[in-house]
Amino acid sequence: KEGKLFVADVPEYNGRPLEFRQLWINGNKAVRARDVADFNDMHRILSLDKPNGIIYVPAKAVSKIAKSQKGEMVLHEMWCIANLRIKSIKMLGDSAAVTFHEPESHIHFMHPWPSPMVNTDGRNSAFYLTGAKELLDTPGEWHLDTKAGKIYYMPHKGEDLRKATVEAPALETLLKVDGTPDNLASNILIKGVTFSHATWMRPSI
Repeated sequence: KEGKLFVADVPEYNGRPLEFRQLWINGNKAVRARDVADFNDMHRILSLDKPNGIIYVPAKAVSKIAKSQKGEMVLHEMWCIANLRIKSIKMLGDSAAVTFHEPESHIHFMHPWPSPMVNTDGRNSAFYLTGAKELLDTPGEWHLDTKAGKIYYMPHKGEDLRKATVEAPALETLLKVDGTPDNLASNILIKGVTFSHATWMRPSI
């Protein structure tokens, strides 16, 4: 235990430290540390510079992770959500210029639609931040430090992780059924099997 946090070593999987973006505690999905508990409290972008791959946001929105190496922006657009790993944050007075890692930066800024919303009425695209230990400040949140090989969790009042069942997923695909145009997969019946706790790693790649 480290102050208000429970800490554990990252388990190994196939000879290397396991990387994951989901965590279940006593059967309940825990919250990956983020800057807002209520999505109604999300900040909104100020503007964007597509040619240079920059999104401008309020400086106060990113001040907590300005020096972090692992922050991510989850950006709500017209009809999709973009998961963007933050490459740099440059403070510019009341605003901040945020750039992103590849390949998501190129993918995000090259397509015309969907795109971050910037409207004259101020209803610009909303976003929240995740992926940085600096955001771990609310009971029920967790953070994976892949470089240090540690998992951090802030317990709810009275919650003891030493007595809990904690599950970190390793597989993205739990069942795969393949067929071909000439030999379609068919007449498959699955009974008595529970599929749960798969991982999803695309935003980390």
